Amino acid sequence: MSTYQVQHEYHSFIQETIEAGLIRN
Repeated sequence: MSTYQVQHEYHSFIQETIEAGLIRN
């Protein structure tokens, strides 16, 4: 995988985690 793809996957994972946390609270 390219560096860009890795960063995109990581960003998507973090964003989903943050959104899930906001929904829970």
